[in-house]
Amino acid sequence: MAAQKGDDLPPPLEPLRRELQKIISHSAVNPEPVTYWGGVSSGNPALHEDDPSTSVLAHVFRGRTKHNLDPVSGITSAVYVCDAHSDVVTDPDKYALAVDDDGITAVHACAINGYLETLKVLIEVGGASPFTQVMRSRVDALQMARRRGHAGVLDYLTGFQGKGGAQRLSEIATAVATRREETAKAKAIAEGVVDGGNEHDDESQATSLSAGALSAVNAAQTRQAKAEEARSVALARSMQAIAKEAVEEVELLPRVLWRAEYIVMDNSRGVGYYPRKPFSEGED
Repeated sequence: MAAQKGDDLPPPLEPLRRELQKIISHSAVNPEPVTYWGGVSSGNPALHEDDPSTSVLAHVFRGRTKHNLDPVSGITSAVYVCDAHSDVVTDPDKYALAVDDDGITAVHACAINGYLETLKVLIEVGGASPFTQVMRSRVDALQMARRRGHAGVLDYLTGFQGKGGAQRLSEIATAVATRREETAKAKAIAEGVVDGGNEHDDESQATSLSAGALSAVNAAQTRQAKAEEARSVALARSMQAIAKEAVEEVELLPRVLWRAEYIVMDNSRGVGYYPRKPFSEGED
């Protein structure tokens, strides 16, 4: 019996599956999360385990994509969920203070992968800085979110810019310091170091408690200072190398403005690239 017309065609997609494929095909965001690309820091056991794939930062980079259907508008949107979200909520300081030798933080992980809810916990509860730059590329979380097309993350981070943003960060820092002190006090009471029933303990006991509450903050500040120093040294060496080699500009392709950033456009291939060197002020 001859095959009927259309027998060799694939079956039609279910409505939901067809809708999901349409969303992914028109999205500027890669649905697969970017994995952790940093190195192992043997001097920071709190940041890395024996296996770098199980490190704190690697855990934050992992995630998945969910699709939510708005019953009112009928629009399906993609939501990016961090696998470590519940752990970040449980211990925000551990993840907010994590930084490797290249300056990569959990904030970068959330910005590049669109983990908006986890990013809010890191900044507002853990006190993580939203503007820390990666040492090698000098790129911060705001630039990562813009290049990856995560509009929600971009809008959230933009809110920390300007005078109002500085005031908001100051309020967050005060709230984080208070929370850490209360957490340290509760831990000390649970361990029997401080008598929870006596509100008039000696001043020496209170001083000791405050020092314990700030120990994690001091350690994080020390790591950040070392990372800044390493970034400065690396930048100075790079500038010296460029001056010695007298690097010439060989880029002949035109530059165009795309999504608020300049890119090098290869019209023959229909491909755009981020330029190696930024435009100088005043160039068109």
